[in-house]
Amino acid sequence: MTPWGPQASPSLSSMDRLINLPVIQSPVDFGPLLDRALDVAEEEEDASLLDDASLACAVDALSVGGDGAPLPQNTDGGSPVLHPSPAMSLPVETDEDQPSQSEGNREGKRMRRRNKRRAEREKRSPWNYQPKLRVGEKHSTPDVIDVSFGVEDFPATRNAYVAKAQAIIRERPLTVQDLKDIGMPIKEWEGKTSHVLRDRGKFNVGYLLGQPNDEDWPAVVAEANRVFEEARVEGEGHFTASEKKTRRGEFVALVAGVTFCKSKEHPDVRGNLEKQQELIDRLCENPAVARIAGFGSASMAYGAPKIYRHYVDHLEPLYERYGLSTLFGDSIFPSANFNLGPQSASAVHADSGNVPYGHCHITALGNFDHKKGGHFVFWDLGFAVEFPPGASILIPSACVRHGNTVIQDGEKRYSFTQYCPGSLIQWVRCGFRTAKSLTQAERDEIDGVGDARRQKLMNLFSKYDELAADQQLVFKKGKI
Repeated sequence: MTPWGPQASPSLSSMDRLINLPVIQSPVDFGPLLDRALDVAEEEEDASLLDDASLACAVDALSVGGDGAPLPQNTDGGSPVLHPSPAMSLPVETDEDQPSQSEGNREGKRMRRRNKRRAEREKRSPWNYQPKLRVGEKHSTPDVIDVSFGVEDFPATRNAYVAKAQAIIRERPLTVQDLKDIGMPIKEWEGKTSHVLRDRGKFNVGYLLGQPNDEDWPAVVAEANRVFEEARVEGEGHFTASEKKTRRGEFVALVAGVTFCKSKEHPDVRGNLEKQQELIDRLCENPAVARIAGFGSASMAYGAPKIYRHYVDHLEPLYERYGLSTLFGDSIFPSANFNLGPQSASAVHADSGNVPYGHCHITALGNFDHKKGGHFVFWDLGFAVEFPPGASILIPSACVRHGNTVIQDGEKRYSFTQYCPGSLIQWVRCGFRTAKSLTQAERDEIDGVGDARRQKLMNLFSKYDELAADQQLVFKKGKI
């Protein structure tokens, strides 16, 4: 038996057959046309979209919050501070150093757009989220990574509320050398451009989201790093053994949000010890963490609109019935993990309790060399990819086994994940009752006979050439 367990290790030749990956490249560069395009854009929103052509920028600019989220410069709970850009500074004595009128106008428009999105974000909820789809049509699509894996391969249970348990590859995280030894391809990624994972049926089963094309995003990431490290240090002496050594690896992890425990009569907010809950509340209230959460939710709405609609249809009535609140004001995900490190790296696993035909949002944080460690391993897709701090990924974590490579000594890595437990969807579909309380006839009426529901849910993933149509179908006025 090999150290990889009962399942055979993939060879280099088998990996070559598994996947056909293009070289990851930057999206289209508008070059000298950019300034002119900004000047002649008929609407302010159109102009904001031309700053970049990646999906990450599209999501950030199209969401009614995007780069208008509260900035992390002011973390005492007060209003965010806006610093004037050079184009808005007071004029100096020499004419040659003064910005042109057109530059000043453009900067003023950008600031007005940012203030408008900030105001709209404050009153937005995930239940009524509306991306500006007409403007989004002007964006180029993300680069494609084709994989020889399909939604029909997902190991979902018959009624598809959760996934089946899968074989454990190894109990500890992999190293970069491990990946080389088994011949698994490692793809370069700077963590900024966006890429779609397209299965053999042409379904978009995941995304390398990248990050918003905002000049202040590095500050957002730095603030998230700070508050994660602060929580870990302050929590020392309070964390339980299970919080310091998880099933995924040896790192501190706090779990928050709505779940369904057998000890409770209905889904409710997860119970935590007093100190842990204090740290969780502080993390959720932090503007930088909230902004990352909102980006993940908006990304799923844009890249997987039918899945987003599926979440809204089931979670909104659940929250209303029991008076629950979302962890973050504009994130659809009901649960989150704060992996506080100091060296967060997960063994290859699948989160079988999550919605099988849904997405998990994962963001890498910390200070580490992403060339030497912290890679994201798509075990079932047959490749690994560099995963720099500040970048995000969207995957069906219940069915696609995944993990990370270890980082170097002295480095720090945190991660932030958002997801939806499948038990929440099942509770609502069963009429706010347990499935065990239903008769077989009632179950068949709700889920269909055999694996009918499973077959139907496969189509929640949008096909590559049908994404725009799905966005229009889901988000046209009055739908959500």
